[in-house]
Amino acid sequence: MSTIPKDDPDDYFKELSVPDVRALEQRIRNAIETQKKELRVMVGEQYQDLISAADAIITMSKKAQAIQTNFKHMQTACDINTIKENAKKTLQLRDEQNNQAHLDTNRKYIYVIAALVKSLADVPEQIWHALENHRYLHASRLFILTKKVYEYLEEEKTKSTIDIEVAFPVIQRQWDSVSAFESQIIQRATHYLRISEQSSEHISEVFVGLMLLNGLTYKESLEKLLAMRFNVVQDIFQHYTKGLDNANHRISHQLREISLLVKRTLLQVFDIFVSKENNHVNTLLESYVDSFQKTFLIPSKSSHGNETPTQPAVTRLFSPSSNVHLIVRYLPESIQTYTPQFNPEPLLELKDIQQLIKTWIQDVESFLKEKLPELFLSINNQSELVQIRSKLWELLDEDENNSREKENKWQIAVYQLFQDHAYYMWNDLYRDIFNHQAKLMLDRDFEALTCQPETTVWPYIIDSESRSPKKSFSLTINIWPGSDVKHQNAFTLPNLSSSKEIEKFRTDLKETALDRTDILGYLQGKFDTALANIREDIQTHFVHYNNDHFHAKSDTDIIKVYFQDKCYESVVSYSNKLVSLIERVNEWKDQKTRGELAIFFGRLAKNIGFLSKELSKSLSLSTEAIPIFELRSNILKDPKYTEMQSNLLNVYHDAHESWLTWLRKEFTKKLKSTLLSTKWNDHCPALSIWETIEDNISLPTQATNAIVRNLFSICEEIQSINSCMLDQTIMIKLRKNILNSINDVFDLSNIKELEFTENGAVQLFFDYLFLSMVLKQETQLKSNSVIEFLEEKIDPINWASYEPHIKSCVEKFYIKHSLIFGVLTSATHETYERARKLMTSQQQGQYNILPLATQVTRFTLLPISHLSFSTNPVSLSVRSR
Repeated sequence: MSTIPKDDPDDYFKELSVPDVRALEQRIRNAIETQKKELRVMVGEQYQDLISAADAIITMSKKAQAIQTNFKHMQTACDINTIKENAKKTLQLRDEQNNQAHLDTNRKYIYVIAALVKSLADVPEQIWHALENHRYLHASRLFILTKKVYEYLEEEKTKSTIDIEVAFPVIQRQWDSVSAFESQIIQRATHYLRISEQSSEHISEVFVGLMLLNGLTYKESLEKLLAMRFNVVQDIFQHYTKGLDNANHRISHQLREISLLVKRTLLQVFDIFVSKENNHVNTLLESYVDSFQKTFLIPSKSSHGNETPTQPAVTRLFSPSSNVHLIVRYLPESIQTYTPQFNPEPLLELKDIQQLIKTWIQDVESFLKEKLPELFLSINNQSELVQIRSKLWELLDEDENNSREKENKWQIAVYQLFQDHAYYMWNDLYRDIFNHQAKLMLDRDFEALTCQPETTVWPYIIDSESRSPKKSFSLTINIWPGSDVKHQNAFTLPNLSSSKEIEKFRTDLKETALDRTDILGYLQGKFDTALANIREDIQTHFVHYNNDHFHAKSDTDIIKVYFQDKCYESVVSYSNKLVSLIERVNEWKDQKTRGELAIFFGRLAKNIGFLSKELSKSLSLSTEAIPIFELRSNILKDPKYTEMQSNLLNVYHDAHESWLTWLRKEFTKKLKSTLLSTKWNDHCPALSIWETIEDNISLPTQATNAIVRNLFSICEEIQSINSCMLDQTIMIKLRKNILNSINDVFDLSNIKELEFTENGAVQLFFDYLFLSMVLKQETQLKSNSVIEFLEEKIDPINWASYEPHIKSCVEKFYIKHSLIFGVLTSATHETYERARKLMTSQQQGQYNILPLATQVTRFTLLPISHLSFSTNPVSLSVRSR
């Protein structure tokens, strides 16, 4: 490559490849550009030296000419011809001096134009540097001076003896580049008002710059500041960039930024537009404007605008590397002493500032009330809300703590900005929002609790495909031997050496006594767990209960009352949804299944009302557990708690309606079938077990077996749903239903259709009295018409002998079956005492009772008396016939 001639391009193309040629071309072009840059730099740097050298050469030429003239004068001083020639030359010299003065004037004019062009060339770099350092007033001042220079040059074009456009062709191009800065300065200065961390003095400088370029007034300046700060508030919500932070940290950071922004904005407005501290006549912005109009200089921070200029502002137009003093001396006086003329008046009155601040604060409050609830959606519990609130309190404590005796600058500022009223950011800006959010979270949590019947209870026990109870469903705990093993069995005896088994035995024993199946316990546990979580979550508000700096005590009381009210409403709504489930299952065709499901829902309601520890804790909102069976006046006397229990108990009672209706229908059908299928003549099966009472009088001592079986079937159904879970209200309804069934079956129209003999009528009379005694509702039975009809079927003479004995026989039979019929008879201590006396006095009449064992008191803890039948040492009896 070195052998190729450097001035022959053809040889390059012949000897080199295309990539090498292109590389060579690129190197040559780069070298050309580098030399051009160096030339421009050399010319720019040596321009000042060139002008100085030109001045020095001219001066040296003048001095050399003066010396030469002196020499010639000395030689020809005495020569007449010389004198004549000198006289002639003197005239010529005078003409030459006049010409030289003219040249000097032209040269000076050219220097002025050159200095102005120099300022146009240097100012773009200066403006860029000012913008990069956020010195927007300096950038505005540079632009205005440059504009003044350009206007001067435009005026000189018409007056100048030289063609300025030809001599300096860069003027228009430089101005075009400078004029583009005006919109950028205004835009960037306006945007910089968003930065709340800057000082009040810096903001005042920005305002002066905008007044200079954009013609803003004092009011428009304040409106612009507030508008930009409101945009920042919006951006904090909409353009949060820390996506990896958790919700708690993110919201805390956003609220912190908003609080600091509001605080700094109010303080800066006070410093710039209101404050006249240190005996100043004007506000900070007014002082800056006044100083700038007089001196065209940027005021210092300490002068408050009252300072004396040390150098003209035009010196800032040139690059710091230039010899400014040599250049400035050639500038015209109008440029050197230029001061801007702008009028930002009228001045702002305090009431105008207060109105603008009030409107801005209202806009911020409205925006926060709209956006904060959306922001708080990511908060899962009250604890996180309290943590965010605590961080906000820590930030606001220094300024808004009323316990501090010394009044700080914040309090002074807001006192004047809000028309002599104190403004507290927490109380006026955040308090209602946080309290409302706490209530919304309670509403959300209690709504989930209220929906448990639909979301948890129903899917847990109902198969969605078959629309029937799941196989694991059981209404009661099976405690009898031989129970179906597919359902939950009762407790088993523990290993006495295992404390865990003993504890489990106690728990199982308690659950068995309450007949709380695994499913029932699970669903009640879901309710208690949900309510406990809500209660424990809301108790996090109590941490600051004794700190009333931010109305913590009153707000906590408000939230506490709201929690208790919502707890009451939610439990009532929960019970209503259980009622809806009961109504849903009542539409099923299988009456027994729907009855059991309804009872299950009712027992769930009752367990929640009377066995839930969390319900009482929530209403009292206390950390102390209240035992279920311990009477406490502050709970039992609470009308809401009492009403809530009453409501749940009503659900429990109403849940048995379907089962009671079905049981009544079944009993009515069986009893009617028995009445119609039994022969009430001399072939009646019960006649075979009549017993002789006295004097050959035979009377029935037992009711018809089918009727007893019908009553016992009711007892079986009662036991199938666990009789101990049926309270007095349900049993009263049950007896009333059975009574209505008996009245319907033993209607006189039905009795008249039967075929009677005297013995059949006596047996039916006995059965009817037995049913009456079992229900203990003799006065409500339709006894008159039925009994009178049956008495008519009996010979009056025989009836006279039967009547004194038949009721005692019925009573004896009733006492024998009082335990068999269980809760259906409502047997009490008096019943068994009467039975004991009756058996003792008439032991000889009990032909089918045989004493076999010594009387011993057994089951001493059971609520029954021991039946003593005789003084014979044998008291345990068996049936014998």
